[in-house]
Formats: sequence, C-alpha cells, structure tokens
Amino acid sequence: DEAANTARFTPKNMYDFLGGYQLPRDPRESYEYSNILGILGEGLARRAGMQYEPLLRERILDPLGLKDTAITLTPDMKRRRVTGHGEYGDPEPYWSGPAFLPAGGLNSTVNDMLRFAQANFSADNTPPHAALRYALLPQRPMVGREYIGLAWGLIPESRGYSTVTIGGTFGFFAVVRFDLPTH
Repeated sequence: DEAANTARFTPKNMYDFLGGYQLPRDPRESYEYSNILGILGEGLARRAGMQYEPLLRERILDPLGLKDTAITLTPDMKRRRVTGHGEYGDPEPYWSGPAFLPAGGLNSTVNDMLRFAQANFSADNTPPHAALRYALLPQRPMVGREYIGLAWGLIPESRGYSTVTIGGTFGFFAVVRFDLPTH
C-alpha cells in the first residue's frame, strides 16, 4: 500500500534511486513536479551540518513566528491534530516517509498558514523574507503562459502574478493562493 511504501522510503533509498535514474529529457525542456524534491531538504540539511527539521525551525519557522508548524509534533500539537479522510470517508494514515518529509511532512494550523502567506507580502529584509520573495520569481516556463517559481505556480495577470501552491498527503489537501504585484 502507498502509505506503507512511503513510510519505508529512506533518504538512502532516494540516493540509490537517483544514482541510477536516467532523465527522459533535458531538464530545461519542460516542467514536471515530483515529491523527490525531498532530496533538496536533505541536501540543504547536509550542507548546513544539521538535521532538516532543526534547520527549518532555525532559518524559517522561528523567524516567521510559525510556532504551530512542525514535523515532530509536541504533545499539544498531537492533541489538536485532526484525522484526514480519503474520498470514501475512511481515516487515512499520517504522512511519515522519512525521505519525503521536506516535501510533505510539515503539520501546521490555519493561523500559521495565514502568517506564512502574510510573510510573502512583507517588505522586511530578513533572510527568510528575502528567500520568500526569491521563491516567487519565475524560474522556468510551465504550461502556456504559466511559470514555475520555487514550488510556486505563477500565472501572469494584468498587474502581476496569481501565485499558487497546492499540496496533499493522505487525507489532507491544502491550497495557498494570492496575487502579487510585479515591481
């Protein structure tokens, strides 16, 4: 089953997979999403000489005031955590694949998600705010007039971009979308 396979897939499995993977085309040719982007979190953590979650907490979550966002939940967070359900109403397991935690292992509250969205509008010049702004810059064409930023879809509008990211794990689905003016 998919949940069990995801839970067993380790960073070593990811490196083994990538070591033998042959790209079907030039990466600049077209965009395709993959949860294998978890390797990015693993690489950033290795580069910093830290585990991924403490690095995320130190560089992004704490500076942005996201106190109710984490991979490893406190007892209070566990108490408040809701159960996700599948399309037929059955409870779904929580996301737990160690190799994919950077791609979908964060748990958050609506209030923290709103703080995160608001931080994208901030004029602050702190490193996390600068990184958020950089992530929203068009990196590659996607489909038609759409572009991809760093995990953000960017749809050109008359006065800027409509910006969206969509994520889902077993029993959960989230969308963050907002409009940003072009400066």
